[in-house]
Amino acid sequence: MDTNINILVVEDSEFQSEIFIFYLKGMGFNKITQAGNGAEAFALLEKDSYDLIISDWEMPEMNGLELLKKVKETPDYQNIPF
Repeated sequence: MDTNINILVVEDSEFQSEIFIFYLKGMGFNKITQAGNGAEAFALLEKDSYDLIISDWEMPEMNGLELLKKVKETPDYQNIPF
């Protein structure tokens, strides 16, 4: 398992985000970026490349399903595991 991948965690609950990051780091992953909603996550995708997106479903501004649709409609991002 490649633990050097760049992971984007999208979660509006800071507590839940901290739990995800805690477990990911415990598994050896250390390139983890957090976004508070789908809109913030998509802006981060435009600035950096990610190998995996882990997203909440219900969030303000842009929810997880809206983010998934936007990612899969964008040729540069559509192959990122979500």
